[in-house]
Amino acid sequence: NNNSSPSTNSANNNNNNNNSEVTEESVTQSSQEIRKLLRRKDELERRQKMQERYSERLQDILSQSTIALNIEVRPRFLVPDTNCFVDYLRDIESIAKAHPLYQLMVPIVVINELEGLAKGIKPAVNASGIIASKLAAGISVQPTPAPSSSRISVDRRFDPRHAEKVAEASKQALHFIKQKHPALMCVTTKGSILKPTTCTFLEDVGEQKSNDDKILETALNLIRNSTEEKRGEVRYITRDVVLLTTDRNLRVKALSNDLPVRELPDFIKWAGLGFIGLN
Repeated sequence: NNNSSPSTNSANNNNNNNNSEVTEESVTQSSQEIRKLLRRKDELERRQKMQERYSERLQDILSQSTIALNIEVRPRFLVPDTNCFVDYLRDIESIAKAHPLYQLMVPIVVINELEGLAKGIKPAVNASGIIASKLAAGISVQPTPAPSSSRISVDRRFDPRHAEKVAEASKQALHFIKQKHPALMCVTTKGSILKPTTCTFLEDVGEQKSNDDKILETALNLIRNSTEEKRGEVRYITRDVVLLTTDRNLRVKALSNDLPVRELPDFIKWAGLGFIGLN
């Protein structure tokens, strides 16, 4: 039957209109999503190009300002700081037994510090009530939190028992230094080499510098047989002087001056000298 009632035709028209509206709405939503994706794509591409330009510029700057450094270390002269004698005297003795492979060069300032530490530490309280430590030789030790290790270095809060350990370790170190061992020589900050029998009574008089700076200056003035050349953008240096210290700030200063530096336990391991440990 081809005849349709008016109500049926009206319903069909409504359905067609609804379908058309749904289709148009879907197309509109899809178009909006596509436009968003395209905008996002353009934004990501712009960011990537900016990042690439930034990286290229950074590489250009670094290539102009950075010079590679190659240091060949041939350890011959070893410069220990004060804590090496206080904490690792047995390791120092192991190095001395390896003579003439290594020569211990002890800064005068280290001996002066050991002399002061051997006399003991006098407690004093400042205005804020914080316990400070003063060495008998006039060396000031600032109060710092006690380290977790069993080291007996001078960088701890005042403790009478700790002070006794430091004093005893310093006395043992001074006794070792005065034994006239051929592996041990004393050095002034200017690099003058002295025998242990004379250097224990000398004052290393000079500019008002910290003891760390004096130790560093001593080691730097021992560098005499160093060679340096430049191949392209790389500097090649040889060093026969090594600073031995566990002090982080002193290690940073040494490295900034192209001076090889190691912690004493690390050097003992590298050299295969056997004993490694605290006194």
